[in-house]
Amino acid sequence: MNMRAKTFLVVLLTLVLASITAFASPVRGTINDVYVDGKRVNFPDQQPFIDENNRTLVPIRFIAEELGADVGWEPDTRTVTIEDKNVFIELAIGENRAKTVQLTGANKGKEEWKRFDTKAIIVGDRTMVPLRFISETLGCNVEWDGNKREVHITRKEEVVFPDPLPEEEIIRTPTGEGQRLLPRHEETYPYAQEWANNIRIENGMIRGKLPVLPEEYTFGMTVHNGPYSGTAWGPGVVLDSAFDIKMGDEFEFPVATNNGGITYTIMRRGSSAGLSGVTMHIPTGQIYWGNK
Repeated sequence: MNMRAKTFLVVLLTLVLASITAFASPVRGTINDVYVDGKRVNFPDQQPFIDENNRTLVPIRFIAEELGADVGWEPDTRTVTIEDKNVFIELAIGENRAKTVQLTGANKGKEEWKRFDTKAIIVGDRTMVPLRFISETLGCNVEWDGNKREVHITRKEEVVFPDPLPEEEIIRTPTGEGQRLLPRHEETYPYAQEWANNIRIENGMIRGKLPVLPEEYTFGMTVHNGPYSGTAWGPGVVLDSAFDIKMGDEFEFPVATNNGGITYTIMRRGSSAGLSGVTMHIPTGQIYWGNK
């Protein structure tokens, strides 16, 4: 073999080896640590990494277990499933989309196909999935610390609703659209109940805390300067507009009437039609519900 042929063969082998290496290693960057609610996650063998799409991939089993979810594997279809009490996720190896099914709430049973800009893969006998997509679908917040090369996953605080009042203790008045009792809206009614459990009168002040509603809903809160007349509460001031009160805020106002009320109404964004409504009478603190 002459020198030119040997040189060509060496170059060809170098290119082939480089190509094999590129396909064998999807790793673009390393990650030092992953934390869930401040607790470091231990990965006994395969470590998380940043792939060629600049997305963080993690071994799903260890992350899911820390988040309280169950993981399943279907070898025939090479499909991984993740399920907690709120959502079911199904994604296939090599795909850049996943099927989600809502297990609770008003959207219970709703199926969606959601896309992400990388793929689930298998590395070292571990199923590696896109961290942000999985965590956020399970209802968590994800933050990246570029200086420390750490990922921090924080579970959103779960809303614990109070037990419903006994039916005989509920007083209902028409506070809804057209001054009639609203039908029970199952998804928003517990938030109205949460508001009612927090609202109170103390030392001449009205005090309470606004619930944090799901993204598709908003609220209105009004202080009425007159009592319930049998058809409507008296005229009042819209507090959320006048004082820029937001969801999750605690609030307090001086009692400005000796015989009126403060009303909290939940609506769908973009609509003025009430879904759930509740009023506290001033000064007695009696709660009146606007839903059946």
